[in-house]
Amino acid sequence: MEQIILINGNVSFPITLDPTVWILDDRKVDLLTCFTSPTETMEDNYVKEMASFWNKELETNDSNQPIRKVEKEKLTTASYGMPLHHFLHRAEPKDNATTLHIITATETHSLSLEEAKEVILGFSKDGKALRGDGPVHIHMHNRPVITHVRTLTII
Repeated sequence: MEQIILINGNVSFPITLDPTVWILDDRKVDLLTCFTSPTETMEDNYVKEMASFWNKELETNDSNQPIRKVEKEKLTTASYGMPLHHFLHRAEPKDNATTLHIITATETHSLSLEEAKEVILGFSKDGKALRGDGPVHIHMHNRPVITHVRTLTII
């Protein structure tokens, strides 16, 4: 149960997240490169990655191909995160919602919902799940990392 994150509060649909399954999700981003190009948004990066993926699939025409050795090695050595905006969109914050409270094991941090759309939920470091100070870390451009995250509450 300690590997589960809740998104609750002033939302139409509370969500329970299990970061341990995100490693194979196509929406994940590499934490080493996700903030290197501040002029491009995360959505732009996602669209480019998906376009590249589909172009490659059309060329090879083999969608049942297993994970290549190079991709498998990267999955087991890289650090990954998941953009929070995917989950905020699904939770559907109500019209009067303005703030995201990040509740950790010891404190609470607050962000506007606009700032929250730029958050990356780090779930893997050097190919390993975040166990001791996880299950996720909050990564934001030019801000300190928030660890020991337990719940995300929209107010």
